[in-house]
Amino acid sequence: MIKVDGLSKRFGEVIALRDISLELLPGTVTAIHGPSGSGKTTLLRLIAGLEAPTTGAIYIGGALVSTPAALTAPHHRGVGFVFQEAALWPHMTVYQNVAFGLLGLPRHEVKARVAEMLAQLGIDDLTRRYPGELSGGQARRVSLARTLVTHPPRLLLDEPLTHIHHEMRSEILNLIEQLAVNRGTTVVYVTHELAEAARLGGRLIRMEEGAIVWADACPAGEIPASDTPNRESFRAD
Repeated sequence: MIKVDGLSKRFGEVIALRDISLELLPGTVTAIHGPSGSGKTTLLRLIAGLEAPTTGAIYIGGALVSTPAALTAPHHRGVGFVFQEAALWPHMTVYQNVAFGLLGLPRHEVKARVAEMLAQLGIDDLTRRYPGELSGGQARRVSLARTLVTHPPRLLLDEPLTHIHHEMRSEILNLIEQLAVNRGTTVVYVTHELAEAARLGGRLIRMEEGAIVWADACPAGEIPASDTPNRESFRAD
């Protein structure tokens, strides 16, 4: 479980997050929707341990991992993070990029897991290419594969489908849903596309100006009647 308690974040005079409290359970998908600058990415970075909160705390698996005074390192949180940018290592092939997080496992297991993940994302023919030889959509899928292949118990995705064509988007969303159902993964999915957020089902959260203004269950494929729900409809749990 991921628990966010009274979380706020300032960057100088800019308030990026305002008193956020959430509980995100294993085996669930939470889609966070809102305009650019609403605090979505900042919230993910705080959960991942890439930023310290100004106020509040974060608990992962019952352990306190973030306060204004102390942070547990990102690699000790059991969290996988797919960033907005692919951020691939340019000197490594596609295979090497994806296999990197599996260092220490038996070679046969690494090969099998990488092959399965590349096939699921439709890029199994790109194993020997370098990032500079990939299209934007291909690079995004390699970035997804690099994180998903490690089977993280908690998965944070920040606009992961940028540059990916419509047909493959649907397959990737299906894969993300399967991770939550079959592996019990806690999935937090950030997007500015309301339809994309609603497609995942689960819980849908709307953020504006650093605050949660609305949160509720959203059956898969059902788009809320209003893109800007009233603040009075917010339910934190």
